[in-house]
Amino acid sequence: MKFRTLSAVVAASMALTLSACGGPSDEDKAATALSKSLMKGSDTLKVTQKEADCVGKKMVDNVGLKDLQKYGLITKDLKADNSVDNVKMSKEDATGAADAITDCTDTVALMKKSMGSTDALDAKTKKCLDDALTEDTVHDLFVALFSGDTAAAQQKIAEPMTKCLKVG
Repeated sequence: MKFRTLSAVVAASMALTLSACGGPSDEDKAATALSKSLMKGSDTLKVTQKEADCVGKKMVDNVGLKDLQKYGLITKDLKADNSVDNVKMSKEDATGAADAITDCTDTVALMKKSMGSTDALDAKTKKCLDDALTEDTVHDLFVALFSGDTAAAQQKIAEPMTKCLKVG
């Protein structure tokens, strides 16, 4: 009798151990899908594989799988929907998504690169743009974008840029 009980406990323990070592979790699959989507992104906002993996994981950690699905960024079959155009996250989730991007990438450098060459600008205008394009500004831009507030996003970036271009 004792041998059967012991055998049952050992078998149950092994089953639990083997199932815990199974495939990736749904969260891991979603993070990988987000990472792959970022790697397919536009040429102007190129990120490294390490950065994309970091963003994917932090996005799932910060926002949560269920909410990412609710917002349409992750499908029911755990694939990334490549369009963030119509996303309207809560302010809290938008901040978490923005945190994921700004924590994992040099968003200021990415934004500057996406703006193109500033070689033709004079030193005063370049300095103004450097001062206007801060981590906080870019973070706030992403919060506005993820919140679905395109007017605020436009204001966060366009107003400082316009001001700087008038300076020169």
